[in-house]
Amino acid sequence: MGGRQSIGSISEGGGTPWRLLIGSVVLFVLVLVIYAGMAFGYEPYLRGQVARQDAQMKQIESEVNQGNQSANLVLFSQLYNINQLGKNHVMATNLFSEIEKNTSPLVRITSAQFNITSNMLMIAGVVPSSQVMIQQSSAWEQDPAVASFMLNSFKPAGPSTGGVFTATITFVAGTFLQH
Repeated sequence: MGGRQSIGSISEGGGTPWRLLIGSVVLFVLVLVIYAGMAFGYEPYLRGQVARQDAQMKQIESEVNQGNQSANLVLFSQLYNINQLGKNHVMATNLFSEIEKNTSPLVRITSAQFNITSNMLMIAGVVPSSQVMIQQSSAWEQDPAVASFMLNSFKPAGPSTGGVFTATITFVAGTFLQH
């Protein structure tokens, strides 16, 4: 009997629709029970916890009088200001390490002036040759902490004696801030 089944054979052996209906009803009842538990049990518990925390905060607030509040505010303000000053503090020792790191041992720096607000270092010095001056300029230009290097002047002292120079080095903003 190929593909046909009689009504009697479906009702006798096929309980699948009833099982699906019973399973769906059980699942629906379970979801309703969980919802009722959350709505009528857990939500009031959470509201009670929030009310208890609010009461504790009001009690602490009433214990701290106005004088203590203003003293605490002044202390907090001072600590905040000290923190901000520390973040924006210029470390001059970092300037010396930058000069030392990028200056050739053959170059002698005779004077240096640093402007903190513009991050500019103006230096003057003596070099043994123009070739050393070219190498020194290249070293400053390749440093990632240097925004720009400008050789202001170079005066040869003689054919084989080198010369004197002045230069302006502009550092990247924030290079010398304490981190």
